Amino acid sequence: MAKVTDDIRAACETHVGRRRNAVDAMDPERARAMQGLFDEAPSLALGDALPPLWHWLYFHDTPRISELGRDGHEALGRFLPPAPFDRRMWAGGALEFHAPLVLGIPAEKESEVASVAFKTGSSGELCFVDVAHRISQGGALKISETQTVVYRDKGVAVEMPSWQGDRAGWEQPDIRLLYRYSALTYNGHRIHYDRKYSTEVEGYPGWRGGRLSRGRGRRCAASTSARWRRSSRGCRSG
Repeated sequence: MAKVTDDIRAACETHVGRRRNAVDAMDPERARAMQGLFDEAPSLALGDALPPLWHWLYFHDTPRISELGRDGHEALGRFLPPAPFDRRMWAGGALEFHAPLVLGIPAEKESEVASVAFKTGSSGELCFVDVAHRISQGGALKISETQTVVYRDKGVAVEMPSWQGDRAGWEQPDIRLLYRYSALTYNGHRIHYDRKYSTEVEGYPGWRGGRLSRGRGRRCAASTSARWRRSSRGCRSG
């Protein structure tokens, strides 16, 4: 069990306000590859609007292998604070879409560590980190996003809860789909492909997949695009 000392808290809090910037050419090939992931014929081309949420295919952080942590992500203490825990999870986020990104036009992303907070839960000490992202293209703000990441000690392996609710439009992705999605988003977290690490280090009952909605995802993208056409205010998603 990791002990959170005053020195650790202070070291983590010094990361609030840290920023990093990235530029991406917005190559359509990544979006076309994502269409293939959804079993669709690649059709997106230069000048097309990027579907909502697909900005996660772009602006990859590319640390050197020597700069990676044990979990496959960039080592803590560089951009993100040096929380003394084994497990990293995406706890939630909020997005505001102002206008669609356009494929083939360079875009800029500014990221900032907005807050660091330590809390105590039933599983022990937790460290919550909010990272704010602003994505612009041609000088205009396109997307505002806040991602909340939580760090905690590894847990005891438990059985995954059974599915509750309507299954319509949802499917359980297999390892092939998850591997390709992780590759497209440049997500190196070992729980997605290293079963031994996932079970013995992070305490999961197996590799961590999820459930993917293809039909609903397409409908959401179409709905969001329609809202873009109707209003310059964009839309919010929490």
